[in-house]
Amino acid sequence: MSSMRPLIPLLIAAGILLGGNGLQSTLIALRGAQEGFSASTIGLMGTFYFAGFLLGCLAVTHIMKAVGHVRAFSALAAIASAGTLLLVLVVDPVMWCALRLAGGFCFAGLFTIMEAWLNSGAANKDRARVLAIYRMVDIGSVTGAQFLIPIVGASGFAIFAVMSIMITLSLVPVSLGDRSNPTPPEDVKLDLARVWRISPLGCFGCIAVGVTNSAFRTLSPVYAEQIGMSVTDVVTFVSVGIFGGAIIQYPLGYLSDRWDRRSVLLITTCCALLASLALVFWARND
Repeated sequence: MSSMRPLIPLLIAAGILLGGNGLQSTLIALRGAQEGFSASTIGLMGTFYFAGFLLGCLAVTHIMKAVGHVRAFSALAAIASAGTLLLVLVVDPVMWCALRLAGGFCFAGLFTIMEAWLNSGAANKDRARVLAIYRMVDIGSVTGAQFLIPIVGASGFAIFAVMSIMITLSLVPVSLGDRSNPTPPEDVKLDLARVWRISPLGCFGCIAVGVTNSAFRTLSPVYAEQIGMSVTDVVTFVSVGIFGGAIIQYPLGYLSDRWDRRSVLLITTCCALLASLALVFWARND
């Protein structure tokens, strides 16, 4: 894959950045619980993060068109890095909600820039493999970064400094790598009514998955801690959930290409429901 070579710096940046973001999601839930924030407050912080993420998806194309990919990436990464340090300097739920909103905006922009860059830089014959490698980097870095929490500790300044360093270091391969400036993607137009008309079931499924996945990523560390898990067990619990979602992607895609997709969706939903109920039953009887 000759077209892969110019994209290696971008994949390195993606690994560092995605690891820092994945670490932040778990740490904020754990640290918030240690600071005495209620589960509803921590959940609200997750809501603000994903609200910012939505706004970032809508705005990032305008930013890229105005200043280019490299400058847009650098600016958003700098803001995200500074926001990470502010989380530990100002321990206040209102401030954390505001910082999570800003963080969601920045990370949405950073992810969009990286994925647009990868898509435009890969040859058509290599595109699927490049994106597959990107997903492997994504899952691997997010899963691995979780285990920095028991090593460094969830309390204190150090773990937030580590996250800020990771986000800042993602600038290095982008700044020193390929200086080409790909064409920005088309502006995003949010037309939920049109999406619903095309596939009501698919639209409902996306909403349901978004709600449940965001709740899991935001509150599962709190849940695991409240049932008595150690910090190491908490990050393992979160990592297994992420890794399980990754390895099931291909089998589900394979089945969706051969069976009726609504049947696959129904079976998958029932399996997820049973797994969730089993977790509740296990926690109550442990």
